[in-house]
Amino acid sequence: MQLSPLQRKLINQYQGNVPIASRPFKIMAEQLHASEQEVIDAVQYLLQSKTLSRFGPIYDAVRLGGELTLAAMIVPEESFDNIAEMVNQHPEVA
Repeated sequence: MQLSPLQRKLINQYQGNVPIASRPFKIMAEQLHASEQEVIDAVQYLLQSKTLSRFGPIYDAVRLGGELTLAAMIVPEESFDNIAEMVNQHPEVA
């Protein structure tokens, strides 16, 4: 799959530090020299094509009084995709 220059910039520039604002995509668009709608469309495409598994904040659970858990599973190779899809449906899983 070939990424557009905008899609590549989004992935590289916003693995962290997404602006906290009422219109973050507008700010991102200004920084990327694109329109707000182009940025929204690019993010939607990256999610729909499963290039990105999620787009959103990852909270510092410890700072919020919570805990972190590292979990692993052994699954049959032929079930891997189905199980990964089930696990990835949970927004709290990063």
